[in-house]
Amino acid sequence: MLHADLEAYRDAECLESLPDVRAILVRSVGPAPRRPHDHAFLTTGAGLAAGTELTWTWGPANLGSAWYRDPTTGVVEQASSMDFQGRRLDDIA
Repeated sequence: MLHADLEAYRDAECLESLPDVRAILVRSVGPAPRRPHDHAFLTTGAGLAAGTELTWTWGPANLGSAWYRDPTTGVVEQASSMDFQGRRLDDIA
């Protein structure tokens, strides 16, 4: 995970936060050609930390769309997803 626990907002102006939803940025590397792909997901999970390797696990709730501020660029971006509930690989291996 690149970034965890980013504030998620109901609006593109980032004025109204979503109290129980956070945004996370995940980097995945697939099969050849092995290039990293960065993805933003929404989560109601707690305790996720940057640098953690996670499973691809989803909760049943569709969290819809929200906006977050990219911590690297400062640009407001939109994310739409189911409830990302990835588990730490260290906890299951």
